[in-house]
Amino acid sequence: MNKNLNIIIFFTLLLFYPLFAQDNSDNKSKFDISFSERFRMVMWDNAIDLDKSGTSNQNFARFRSSLGIKYSASENLVFNLKFTHEFRKYFTPSAADFHMNEVIFDQLNLQWKTDEYLPGTLTFGRQNIFLGEGFVILDGHPGDGSRSPYFNAFRYDWNINSDNTLTGFFVYQPEEDFLPALNGKDIDKAFQGDDSYQLVEQSERGAGLYYTGNLAEFNLQSYFIWKAIADDGLQIMPKSDIYTFGARCRIPLIETLALTAEGSYQGGKYGDSDRGAYGGYSYLSFSPEEKGSCIPRVIDAGFLILSGDDINTNKMEAWDPLFSRWPKWSESLIYTFLKESRGRVAYWSNLYSFYLRSGFTFPEDIALNLGYYHLGAMENTMATSFLSGDGSDRGELFTAKLSYKVSSKITGHIVWEYFVPGDFYFEGAERSHWARMEFFLSL
Repeated sequence: MNKNLNIIIFFTLLLFYPLFAQDNSDNKSKFDISFSERFRMVMWDNAIDLDKSGTSNQNFARFRSSLGIKYSASENLVFNLKFTHEFRKYFTPSAADFHMNEVIFDQLNLQWKTDEYLPGTLTFGRQNIFLGEGFVILDGHPGDGSRSPYFNAFRYDWNINSDNTLTGFFVYQPEEDFLPALNGKDIDKAFQGDDSYQLVEQSERGAGLYYTGNLAEFNLQSYFIWKAIADDGLQIMPKSDIYTFGARCRIPLIETLALTAEGSYQGGKYGDSDRGAYGGYSYLSFSPEEKGSCIPRVIDAGFLILSGDDINTNKMEAWDPLFSRWPKWSESLIYTFLKESRGRVAYWSNLYSFYLRSGFTFPEDIALNLGYYHLGAMENTMATSFLSGDGSDRGELFTAKLSYKVSSKITGHIVWEYFVPGDFYFEGAERSHWARMEFFLSL
């Protein structure tokens, strides 16, 4: 065991010693142990470069194992610890090395219910944060894919009353994990940086307030989030401060129809330039009263807008996705963004879309979700080997997801996406396919 790990364990035990030292004679204290195993088979055929003659075709299996330990010292104090390990076996490209990879601290936090002083919960340490639909905050480090979305954070959820909650948080996301891997640094070479994963391209800090309220059937959420991007020394993306103000609402219009909308504005600095960007989405959800396998459970019709940078001004107008670089709208497009966002995966920006989505439920715990997206760019870009520079039509995206439940402990899905690029990309850009199969075991 390495020296850094010894230090981490020592200070962890020291910090949480009061929990374990409490009188447990009331039998309310207990340990809960959980385990999950996720298997995924993933393949795509030129989702990154839209070129069949390129080298971005991939076919690989992912194996993720997680062990969670929850210790309830009392009704008000809970300690959460979770270890996660994921490795990949590549079939294409076949030259990719195989490594068992690292075991990480996925969760390491203390939850304290402060109802004796103020109704709410303080969560300190490594934790997941998912607010609203994940438009501004969900994934703290996109560099390791879906291995884990954790944040290193302080978070307080103040339960003002049964209908109103105010969440405050501070997060710190370094380029590399500051906690040691339990098994050293035996890391897949395809994802290896300076002896560790590069979790995010440049270190990020952030803080925010997020309000959620219910008035009858009307739901309102509003927020302010500050995010700071550190100088990486290479000026790939300059040091930035981003101030985001936004709100989300869901309004039932009639019994079978509801409107959901979210919009945000961003100010601040982008290097020495001022920032002025906006983003949002809106959709109508129709839920038919009549039920049946051939009748959609729900139909969504909506649009999405994320501003782009006007290259003719000195201002930065492009939307920054904050802490939401995850496959919110597409599993495949997140890789296509690599070629236009300085190698940043899932960098949702300079995008508009009109879309239709539908969901069906069948017997035997089977569900099918279908989607169609017409995609465009809000602003033209400089011409590159990947971008045409004079087109704004990104193309058409078709998505399908079949979910199934084998038992109460085993679930799975199959995802397929098909992208037809438009004139926003280089002449001759090829269509792409993306597919995934998953089995998930939870104990």
